[in-house]
Amino acid sequence: LMAGLAIGGALGGRRADLADSPMSLFAYCELGIGAAGIVSVPLIYQLPAVYLTTYRLFHLRPALFFVVQILLCASVMLLPTVLMGATFPLATRAMATTPGEIGKVVGSAYSLNTLGAVAGSLVAGFLLIPQLGLKGAVAVAGAVNLTVGVVLLLLVKSLDRVRVVAVAI
Repeated sequence: LMAGLAIGGALGGRRADLADSPMSLFAYCELGIGAAGIVSVPLIYQLPAVYLTTYRLFHLRPALFFVVQILLCASVMLLPTVLMGATFPLATRAMATTPGEIGKVVGSAYSLNTLGAVAGSLVAGFLLIPQLGLKGAVAVAGAVNLTVGVVLLLLVKSLDRVRVVAVAI
């Protein structure tokens, strides 16, 4: 849901400026994304039965049925997309220590985010899903998010900002 990314960006931006450690909040978001991703797999497999039931109940009222469909999708996707949206402002705030760095940091972060999105799409579409199936690919993605979150929480206290950011990227 694009709305989840927007909500997360707004919330993450507000929290980033108030946080003592934006990188710690980033790590917690990564943990939440990973956990939500792994939990979403069994939920997604239950959705066809729920969808069929809602269709039987509301198919004669298309507007209501449409709203129910949106709520079903949001029930699975809203939390991880809000957390994903929050990661960008948290990461950029952790990377920029002075107001003069903001433009350069945001530009660099967008560049890296775009490269990561392209690489992730290629790896998921041509390697993970064909080799592991959708459930396996989601499990791998969730495990990566969980690992990044744990590693960052362990490192954020012991390493300087540059090393923590390098590990996060």
